[in-house]
Amino acid sequence: MTSLANWWEGFCSTSYLPHENEYPWDPSVLWLSVIANGVIFMAYCSISFGLFYFVRRRRDLIYKRIFVLFGLFILCCATTHAIAILTIWKPYYLFESMVLLVTGVVSLASAIVMFRMIPEALQLPNPQELRKTKQELVNEARKKADAESASEMKSQFLANMSHEIRTPLNGLLGAIELLGDDPELQDKYQTELTIAQQSGKNLVAIINDILDLAKIEAGKLEMRCIPFDVKFIISNIVELFRMKAEAKGLLLSANFSSDLPAYVYGDPVRLSQIVTNLVANAIKFTDKGSVKIMAHLEEVKDNYVGLSIVIEDTGIGIPDNRVSEIFETFQQVHGEINEERGGSGLGLAISNHLAKKMDGGIMVESKLGEGSTFTVLVRLSAPSEIATDCKEAPPVWQSLAPPPGKSSLNILLADDNASSRHILRKMLSVDGVNVAAVQNGLDALTAHDENDFDVIIMDVRMPKMDGIAAIRKIRSTKKDADRRIPILVLTAYAMAEDQARVISAGADAYLAKPYQRQELMTKLQQLLDSQGKAKIGAVR
Repeated sequence: MTSLANWWEGFCSTSYLPHENEYPWDPSVLWLSVIANGVIFMAYCSISFGLFYFVRRRRDLIYKRIFVLFGLFILCCATTHAIAILTIWKPYYLFESMVLLVTGVVSLASAIVMFRMIPEALQLPNPQELRKTKQELVNEARKKADAESASEMKSQFLANMSHEIRTPLNGLLGAIELLGDDPELQDKYQTELTIAQQSGKNLVAIINDILDLAKIEAGKLEMRCIPFDVKFIISNIVELFRMKAEAKGLLLSANFSSDLPAYVYGDPVRLSQIVTNLVANAIKFTDKGSVKIMAHLEEVKDNYVGLSIVIEDTGIGIPDNRVSEIFETFQQVHGEINEERGGSGLGLAISNHLAKKMDGGIMVESKLGEGSTFTVLVRLSAPSEIATDCKEAPPVWQSLAPPPGKSSLNILLADDNASSRHILRKMLSVDGVNVAAVQNGLDALTAHDENDFDVIIMDVRMPKMDGIAAIRKIRSTKKDADRRIPILVLTAYAMAEDQARVISAGADAYLAKPYQRQELMTKLQQLLDSQGKAKIGAVR
């Protein structure tokens, strides 16, 4: 301690002085200045390197230039404080002046950049606004997630309800169709059977409309792209409604422009759905006169064609102030008239959505008491060459015949619903067809292993083992590898993703319940023809 005291006493004496320009300084004040400059130097260096580190890590930082310049400015200031310490003992005044000049230039540049950025920076939201915006984004994301979850739940609910409704409806319509095949019953109860069958079809149409609406709202409505003949589609619709039009004394006709292509690429089912809805409405609201369908080619481009389909009627028309409402869901502009003539208020809304999915839309012109004209505009993919010759209509199959070289056609049916099994057996009860029925996928596997079947008809939802698992098991067997058996899935799950799911599992074809006997026979024939198993009599 004595030596330290002696050193401090000598240090504070006048014998320990800096160079000549600093000799007036008191030693205690001198060293206080050294310590202060040293502390400032270290602090400024820490701030500068902290800014440089921050800018390096945050490459997305706005106003990066002002941060860099400010860091340089503080670093220059730190250097001036270091030079101030050095010049106490060494007169490096030139070097000190140069450092001060650099510091001044950097500080001036920082000021210029800062003032240029002030107007833009003043427009930035304050922290409270940023926090508010962030919270709003979080709330919006949460609402979107909740909406998507609710939409998914609704879609799942509708799919399940559709399944539960379609299964008994399949039995009902199948039984009605089989009763209609009986000549005695048909003569005696033809009107009643027709009413029952039409009512069932109307119920199926409503179910399909609700499912389509759910797909549209969820953004899951997919459009196919396959070749089809527009004339053939419209001609079939005319034949479908001809009896209904004649029953009301209406003239139903279709006209096609001569340049209409024989086939285009698109979704024939959805186009048919649009025209069917419009023609059905035209007939429903027309009591006398006619309903005309006209199809025209509007434009031809390198990769698409534009078509217009006009449905013109002489019906009751639509009030001018209500025309804009007809494409809204569940809207019925005619009130009491709709209650008398039926309708869910979904057909036009869905048709308009479908037309928009085809890069088009639906336009309406109507005059109350004189009639309405609906014009459907769609864009469809074009073949490499536009042909205008008509195609031959596909055959209509009536019955199944035994495969060549066999006395019978053996079919394995797997369905847990007793009514569905009974109806299907009746539909397939023709000469040369044997049906073995089981109630679940596990029994279907056993039957497949023990017997030689020509085709398998499989339901999806079954106890013990569902249809999807059973199909995968069958496809993995050596027996199926040696001779692949066609599998037709008949299910009440009617969504597009359901069809994709069963096909990816190994099924060869898909048919949604309820189905008509004609549809079933056609599907079976397509499968058997692809295997070279059977022949079916055809009526064209």
